[in-house]
Amino acid sequence: MSQIYYHVVTDKPIKVGQELILDESHHSGVYDRVYSLKEKVDDIYKNPNKYKNIELDHHLKVALRELAMEEVRKEKYPEFPSRLASLYVSNTLDEALKWYNLFIELGRPTYSIVKVLVDGNIYIGDAENCFDGTVDKNKNLELAENYWKYKENPKGKEPIVEILANGKIKVIEIVKENNMENILVTSGGFNTINNYVSDENIELFKKIANGKKVLIIANAAPRESGNYVARENVKENFLNVGATKADIVDLNSDNINIMLEYDVIYGLGGNVTHLIELNNTTSFKETLIKFLEKGIYIGESAGSMILADDIKYIYDIKKGTKPKYDVILDSYKGLGLIDIYVFPHFQRENEIIHEKTSSYEANNNIKITRLNDGEILKYSYKNRL
Repeated sequence: MSQIYYHVVTDKPIKVGQELILDESHHSGVYDRVYSLKEKVDDIYKNPNKYKNIELDHHLKVALRELAMEEVRKEKYPEFPSRLASLYVSNTLDEALKWYNLFIELGRPTYSIVKVLVDGNIYIGDAENCFDGTVDKNKNLELAENYWKYKENPKGKEPIVEILANGKIKVIEIVKENNMENILVTSGGFNTINNYVSDENIELFKKIANGKKVLIIANAAPRESGNYVARENVKENFLNVGATKADIVDLNSDNINIMLEYDVIYGLGGNVTHLIELNNTTSFKETLIKFLEKGIYIGESAGSMILADDIKYIYDIKKGTKPKYDVILDSYKGLGLIDIYVFPHFQRENEIIHEKTSSYEANNNIKITRLNDGEILKYSYKNRL
């Protein structure tokens, strides 16, 4: 018999009318993440002494737990939905809102709450009985047994109800939508070799990138440029805050679709001319818009300027200060994803540039946003659709 539940959408957006099938042959994204670490888990169980004094990372602890959960379920409770092939749902909107707010607080990309029609099996569990996996397989299996038996949680806390649902699931209504801020406009970005990055911003980048795959678009900082050294610096910074992968890529028409394989895209600073050329000669804009359906873009300096409709203002104001601003382009067209014109590193500019900026605004009837290192502006691209 079909029943209605509420689901918090966190992995990627889903639409009304969309149908999902989850069963032993159709798994969720959790399955892929867990089984990508299966060899590591097997090695831990085979050689536990090798890992006794090593702090396991969060994703490995989750894999140890979920594989133990699945082993116990298959052996003793095969009638229950698998945690690796289920949709997590709530009975009421109030319960779903608690999960929704928690995920946002944790920095997890959270898109909406949807009403779903479930034609399948459910299992009602207590999230307090979830646990961090350890090198002790027997202990993991014991704790997994407690979860499936729905024993009173060892913390003595009120249960946190989580409902696993499988089978045929149809989205019938979007109840609440989060206009998630998926564009970060910065001056200094995560470039600690050339720019000032505050502790607060480092924490923000950690929240965004932890457990995620990051693509660093490096076109604006070619080998001969002063910002070339920032390539490896930014990569190292993202890996240090928990990114599972950070790749430096010079985009072109042949590899532009690689953008869709990542969770976070970082537009490195440098010479914005190279980004204008990328936009003019490839499907950069169209691909980035598609990426923004599920991912977050962080712009640093030139990587922020390219987001505007037109970039000619920066060439006009800074003409004569550096050779890169003296070039004449056929087009200065930007991506048009934000409605401001950014002037990065404004705190470094002299009084002459300050005056030229004010005059340019008055003569061209535009407002230029002066952005200093350490400052971040957040936008939701969806608001401009």
